[in-house]
Amino acid sequence: MSGIFRAEEQPRRITCGLIRKIIGKEDCDRVDFAEIEVTGETKRHYHKDATEFYYVLDGKLEVDLEGQRGVCGPGDLVMITPGTKHRARAMGEKARLLVACCPPWESADEILAE
Repeated sequence: MSGIFRAEEQPRRITCGLIRKIIGKEDCDRVDFAEIEVTGETKRHYHKDATEFYYVLDGKLEVDLEGQRGVCGPGDLVMITPGTKHRARAMGEKARLLVACCPPWESADEILAE
């Protein structure tokens, strides 16, 4: 379905921080988009089926992918393939990301690894 989509008004807490969903499975069965605000460090986890893409909008983010760490800033993109144990940490007060998940995120696909 074509259209213009806006982020949810009120953010809610998930494993990765605060989320404002933009487009979900009910809108498109191939991908979803959300704005995520990371404060502190997220829990180490992985996804069975989904590939995630983190596009950094504001702030700096340290990303740990299977023990390999890197720092990302505005304009950087991180791709996380299924089965990759990962976590992220805001460097500073917070980092704001546009996150795409393909196929769309489902709670049953997210496995805590700690």
